[in-house]
Amino acid sequence: MCGGSLISPTRIVTAAHCNSDSSFTALYFTIVLGSSNLFSGGVRIPTNDIVEHPQWNPISIENDICMVRIPPVTYTNVIQPIALPSGADLNNNFVGQIGIASGFGRISDGPNISTNEILHSVNVPVITNLQCFSTFGPFVRDTNICTSGAGGMNICTGDSGGPLYNNMAIFSQIGVTSFGAGVACGAGFPSAYARVTSYMSWILSI
Repeated sequence: MCGGSLISPTRIVTAAHCNSDSSFTALYFTIVLGSSNLFSGGVRIPTNDIVEHPQWNPISIENDICMVRIPPVTYTNVIQPIALPSGADLNNNFVGQIGIASGFGRISDGPNISTNEILHSVNVPVITNLQCFSTFGPFVRDTNICTSGAGGMNICTGDSGGPLYNNMAIFSQIGVTSFGAGVACGAGFPSAYARVTSYMSWILSI
């Protein structure tokens, strides 16, 4: 299970490791749109039209981003695209801003995802890549954006591929959830995302 973001009537951005890692490749995705409950409601669309970044490396977790293409959906009050960075934000590192990460993943270590799992979100401060490097070393690159796990607030298993967006008047997606510490839902540790501004040309080309 992974998250993703609708960015147009036919395209969703998610993490490449949601489609393939060093051992497995997904046969298809079932896309859920317009529901805050994982297993019920909304529009559900099966698709196998998945385009990984051509330089995705599951060993180094580099370029962990992919696009999923679906038949055109109609926007409603509960199905809307998220904006992508534009203007001055294309050169913004967002350090010091409060990001919002969302997903259907676990909210603590322990039981599996429940059958009535709902969408959660968490406020997470954006930190420098140097701070992130101190935890993850060379897995952190300029094409990543990182958040702290201060206060025990963080992403967890099942949140991969979901959005990190900035908490401004108009939300725009600044990250795609990639990896974390993997212990206690990363409490107290940074988490890393694919930096959307690093992939704008590729995203818009798909």
